[in-house]
Parts: sequence; C-alpha cells; structure tokens
Amino acid sequence: MPIIDLLGKQVHIEEDSHSAHVAADFLSQHADNAHAFFEEADRNRTTGVAHFEIPHSSEHVDISHHFTLINNGDGTYKLRTRTGY
Repeated sequence: MPIIDLLGKQVHIEEDSHSAHVAADFLSQHADNAHAFFEEADRNRTTGVAHFEIPHSSEHVDISHHFTLINNGDGTYKLRTRTGY
C-alpha cells in the first residue's frame, strides 16, 4: 500500500482503489475540509476513524464516494473506501 503526503500527513492509500484516489485528490484540493477530517480522526481516539462523503465531480453531484480516514496511532493515516454504515 503506497504512502502519499497529503497536506503534511503520511497517508496509506489503496493502490487499486479508484475511489481512494478520488478522495485524495479532493482532499488535496480542499485543505479546509481535509484538516477537518484529520482532526475528526484524531479526536476519535477509540477508533481513530472519520467517515466522509464527497461528490464524484462538480458535473456529477448526484454521484458520491464514501470514504473512511483512519488514524493508525503512529502518526500515519489510512484512506480507504467506506465498507460499513
């Protein structure tokens, strides 16, 4: 699983997940949102998890991607497609 730098955070990202790459691109372009998601994952010390949803694109707002950002507890994070609700 490759590690990318996302706004100064080390984030493991699923290499074969198109959705995870869409989320990484969105977060890199929307720093205020990204910082809020990182803060949520940091605040949730029990699970270290923040769930979020983003639109596929500005042209396709009716299509969305659901993601989970996980604080690994070692200063790194994992970004993956959300699997549970």
